[in-house]
Amino acid sequence: MLHHTDDTIIQTALDKLDDSSDDVRRVVTDLVMSGFNDVDELVELAGIARDSILSLRQDTPAATATHPG
Repeated sequence: MLHHTDDTIIQTALDKLDDSSDDVRRVVTDLVMSGFNDVDELVELAGIARDSILSLRQDTPAATATHPG
């Protein structure tokens, strides 16, 4: 269960990332629940995760499929 302090840390990290997408929010929340509480470290790790998620999405067949026009 998240405490008020955890919510504040999560929101601060999301604000610094300028990203509140569900995927990024989930990563930040999971990191906080795992014991991470350093905002700068959270921002760095969540940024890496976000880049990985975006990269995976770009590599999926659905993202690269051509649609008949």
